[in-house]
Amino acid sequence: MNKKISEIFRIRMRYTHPVPNHDHTKYAAPHVDFEGDVDFTTLVYYVDDSDGDTILFSKMHKPGVDVYDPVIKESLEEVYRHKPTKGEAIVFNGHRYHAGNYPINKGRRIVINFDFV
Repeated sequence: MNKKISEIFRIRMRYTHPVPNHDHTKYAAPHVDFEGDVDFTTLVYYVDDSDGDTILFSKMHKPGVDVYDPVIKESLEEVYRHKPTKGEAIVFNGHRYHAGNYPINKGRRIVINFDFV
């Protein structure tokens, strides 16, 4: 990316497994990883191949302007979807609402999530 990282807020590994009666039209709760007024970047690294996509939405959290809602009930516009492929990563503005999806055909979905300035 050719960017200098000045601060790391969080590094988190997430393991998800299949959920009964789940399908690819559903996803986990849309969220932002860090509520704060600092501009930050999120990187999601895929540890293995899976079918639990990461979904990015058009909605952005605006610190100091709107209240962060950790459980969005409104309909959100999907702007990007990434299928987990081992060794790949996606990078996006940390204030963008996003969600993971549970795997259906694979036994697991493992990602490492980085939030940094």
